[in-house]
Amino acid sequence: MTGVLMDPQTSGTGGAVRIHSIQAEGTRFTVNYCPMSSDCIDTATQVLQLREENLHLLRLRVSLPADDGGPERAATFEVTVTPRLGASTRVRGYDVRYREVTGPWRPHCDLKGVIASDRDATSFLPRLRINSVNAAVESVPTWTTIGCGSGAIVTCLDWGYVPWNPDTGVYDPLRSHLFGSCLQAKRAAYFVGRGDLKSYTRNGTRINKRDQFGLGRNANGQVEELRTLEALWSPQGAVCLNPENRRVPDIALPTGMRGVPPCARPPRWTPTGKLATGTFTPAPD
Repeated sequence: MTGVLMDPQTSGTGGAVRIHSIQAEGTRFTVNYCPMSSDCIDTATQVLQLREENLHLLRLRVSLPADDGGPERAATFEVTVTPRLGASTRVRGYDVRYREVTGPWRPHCDLKGVIASDRDATSFLPRLRINSVNAAVESVPTWTTIGCGSGAIVTCLDWGYVPWNPDTGVYDPLRSHLFGSCLQAKRAAYFVGRGDLKSYTRNGTRINKRDQFGLGRNANGQVEELRTLEALWSPQGAVCLNPENRRVPDIALPTGMRGVPPCARPPRWTPTGKLATGTFTPAPD
């Protein structure tokens, strides 16, 4: 991978650079690069960094070979990453655009019919691979997942369910369990662990939430505070479900609820059910 460092004074094309590495810490995106004239080995003197407000100066260039290895179908893409001003301090957001060289620019998070200024921001999740079908989370040190602002990944991060210790940035199994549970809860994927990948919700539906450890935003460890408990969640979907309290009751459930039992009364946390959701109840006027 190479890059082109743009000239901020003239808005013109600057010199080509060699990409040493790309990394994400928390949700901060950083590009490490070297001048093309260097061998990019001596990290102390040759490797430079671009992050935050300076990222817009770099245009990444990626060449993908043809499937058969021949040059006639090879494609070269350019990618730009620009930080979103005024984005959440919890989750850093970026405008990510890409194009095939000489082609039109396209946003990575492209919501149809939405004007550019209102499009979703893109965020980066390091060292985790998230299955795009069932939202299973796997720790992979060399992987970085990209998410869009309105999706489950970025929403759960913004709620405070990050899979790392926020003080050290180190992967934390307990927090990862809550993060994986949040992905299923946000999607209302009640039965994903039983082979039913369907989401039983609609975009824009609000929910209340609690977790056993009070790690989420505006959350505490008191599950009984949810007056209309919907479900307890694990990374495999709902541990228990009260169908009468579903957030979208007019979406039909499968017969027998795939063997998911109702939640205990009074509700209590279980060995795997550490996150709870309930229907959203507005504060009284």
